[in-house]
Amino acid sequence: MDDKSLINQQYEALITANEYMDKFEHGLNIALSNVPTQDNSILYNQLIDGLDWLSEVVRLTKDLEFVDLDESLIKDKIIKMQNSLENNNLNSFLKLLKSILPTIQHWNKRLKQICNNINYVEGIYVYKQEKILCIPHITIANDCMDAFKNLGYEVIKWHKEEITGNGDVQDIVDFVNNKIDYVFSVNFTPVYSYICDQLNVPYISWTVDTPMYSLYAKEITNKNNFSFIYDRIVAEDLKYKTGANNIYYMPVAANIERLDKIKILGRDTKEYKTDISFLGTTGLENELNLIMKHLSPTLIDKINNLFNLQYENPQEFLIKKLLDEDLRKEVFDLLCNLNFNVPKKDLGYIYASENDVVSFILARKFNELERINLVQTLSDKFKFNVYGDDNWTKIRGQFLKFKGNAEHFLEMPKVFKLSKININLTRVYVEAGLPMRVFDVMGSKGFLVTNNKEDIQKYFIDGEDLVIYRDSRDLIEISEYYLHHENERQKILLNGYEKIKKDHTYEIRLKEIMSIVKSNMHKS
Repeated sequence: MDDKSLINQQYEALITANEYMDKFEHGLNIALSNVPTQDNSILYNQLIDGLDWLSEVVRLTKDLEFVDLDESLIKDKIIKMQNSLENNNLNSFLKLLKSILPTIQHWNKRLKQICNNINYVEGIYVYKQEKILCIPHITIANDCMDAFKNLGYEVIKWHKEEITGNGDVQDIVDFVNNKIDYVFSVNFTPVYSYICDQLNVPYISWTVDTPMYSLYAKEITNKNNFSFIYDRIVAEDLKYKTGANNIYYMPVAANIERLDKIKILGRDTKEYKTDISFLGTTGLENELNLIMKHLSPTLIDKINNLFNLQYENPQEFLIKKLLDEDLRKEVFDLLCNLNFNVPKKDLGYIYASENDVVSFILARKFNELERINLVQTLSDKFKFNVYGDDNWTKIRGQFLKFKGNAEHFLEMPKVFKLSKININLTRVYVEAGLPMRVFDVMGSKGFLVTNNKEDIQKYFIDGEDLVIYRDSRDLIEISEYYLHHENERQKILLNGYEKIKKDHTYEIRLKEIMSIVKSNMHKS
């Protein structure tokens, strides 16, 4: 056998082992979760056979420089497990089985990383660890970098979150050129798109905020873009306007590995425990509040009437659908005349219509009213903690406590864990997407009560993974019920956690993103 054939066989063994690992780990967990009995002897022997085969694969592939697994850790335990079964000592067998679980979990994770970097090129397997340059961002960039590493990529974190001048542009050009396989950022940034287009490097963006006006810039159609957006309606609308095929819908996720490591300390209970919590800004600092004094009484009446209709139909973005020309024109012109930073076609935002911009601005004001009403309504009846901007100190509620900002990575999960009910109010202009809060609450083993949106129905089951409220009265009744039915509350929050862990992690999302990118790179 020549060296090429031997190496191919080694690669194929690793790929087969990787495909088998999830099933093996699942079987191992089943064995450990059940009472030891001779009825499970077939499963026990299958696990020993599987373990023996996996350790042999590791032994035969150790000379590949990127394989850093060690079969000696479990080889001697296989013999002891066989002896335990032969002597009908099931407790000893399961104790040995439990002791190798961390090793199996490590092998599973490492094999996924290795196999993600194996490519079949002209009849031979080739290993190449691809490099991703990640741009920092205050929200999910660190979680995405963790996931990329778990998927086997070499991650380079750029040292700046924003480009502030020509020197920064040249620094990135010099760094990316011939050294980087992909550039990744949270939210679409035109300058990164331009740089990657010039260097013919794939630019992957994952937009998780709305409104994100940069999506409407002319650079959105650059051929090296792979633009993922958490709201399906925004993605489809942009795809229709631009004719670009490289725009995709992709919901956000949770970093279960990070969230599981957060421990509740004694002082945390005193600091964060409450009946109900809400995290978010008041929304008071919106454009409409700043220009309201310049609007005519007639247009203010139109806005109020529009808001009343929106309150009655929370599932549709009626503000956008029913916006009339006079209101749109006056608000947009006023914003321009007062030098607000709005996306205009002459500034390169060629895909942002005036209707888009004014709808977002009106909806931001509506969101302010909706949030404040929710907090006031609930805090007059229940112990209620609110986290966000200082404007919450202006809001009154009988049992309302303003707790300041909750730091994203450590404090926020503790809030979710220690609040009996966590409220999510998805903004009206997010029509077919879900905010990070939904995934973070459930990923933290928090109990979530949320307004209804398309993706809530698509991914979760009401009353099983979370609870959906329809209006203020419904929200009060739901809160009252689950504050007094602890067993049901616990069951739902655990179901929600397991659903996130199974279907909605960053590894799952980014694996899908990279699969789309690699499948379409040469078409762009």
